[in-house]
Amino acid sequence: MGFLLAERQIPILEIYLEPWFPGALVLGALFIAIFFVMAMTAQKNGVSVTSIAGKMSVVVPILFGIFLYNESVTFFKILGIVIALIAVYLSSVKEEKQEKNGTLLFPVLLFIGSGTIDTLLKYVQVNYVADADVSVFSGSLFGIAAIFGFVILTIRTIKKREAFGLKNVLAGIILGVPNYYSIVFLMKALQNKNIENDNKFALGGKWLRGFDSLGAGPRNSSTTYIGGNNLFVTKFDLSRPLLSRHSDNPIDLNLFTDVGTIFGNNENPTYSKESIRASYGVGVKFYTPIGPIGLSWSFPIQSETYDIKRSFLFSIGDLS
Repeated sequence: MGFLLAERQIPILEIYLEPWFPGALVLGALFIAIFFVMAMTAQKNGVSVTSIAGKMSVVVPILFGIFLYNESVTFFKILGIVIALIAVYLSSVKEEKQEKNGTLLFPVLLFIGSGTIDTLLKYVQVNYVADADVSVFSGSLFGIAAIFGFVILTIRTIKKREAFGLKNVLAGIILGVPNYYSIVFLMKALQNKNIENDNKFALGGKWLRGFDSLGAGPRNSSTTYIGGNNLFVTKFDLSRPLLSRHSDNPIDLNLFTDVGTIFGNNENPTYSKESIRASYGVGVKFYTPIGPIGLSWSFPIQSETYDIKRSFLFSIGDLS
């Protein structure tokens, strides 16, 4: 997909000659390694710990941004880093007491590994990836990850003599496509030089259901999202079980409403109203062995004419 959407065409057999290829090789291996760590964390410590450790890992690239790129150090950044570290530790210890198999090792590995991926992605993007090569780089990265994953699954299949099911391929595609676009959008956001990298917030997607992931907030055009330095979101969810929580795969019905706004920017975007956006909707949560999977349908009730709306949302992992 990355090669089909690329702004600059590069022959596949010459990819290894690109300056960013070593970085893509390392990132591809890390993607697969951290995916397995994430799975182990969910099994040993629970989905909530997995979600917290993964999301709080943002402090790692923030620290590297401060030391490598001389980004500003503020009281709120330091406070956020301390709170993130405490959150990962306390959530892991709590789950460890409840789960006999719980261990602090996997949440810590997930925290460090996820942060390392974000940091290395930023470093490679700044130093080696041209603006026109973002799609090719992202496609190469995921292609390398797929090769590593296929080799690992093949070895496990041979050793355990288990059939390699078609559902594994379909699940990989379902997970791979949104993750590919998340990397592309992240790199394009990092190319914006006017806002520090740890200040780039976007409103939409899981943050504000009913809107595209880069759908609400300051922008110059339908394809150029600017974002802001400050984000405020409030989410109200009411869940009721459709199938018993004691079953192997419980299912919940979820009613929700989201309210949020994004503001503060170093640019002067063409469209920059800092008004409140809001939405409501209904969803279904499936609790599976790989974590919760959610399907939701949302409807904006407060928006701007230039916002990009999206009713359907597919989520894996943290669904709130």
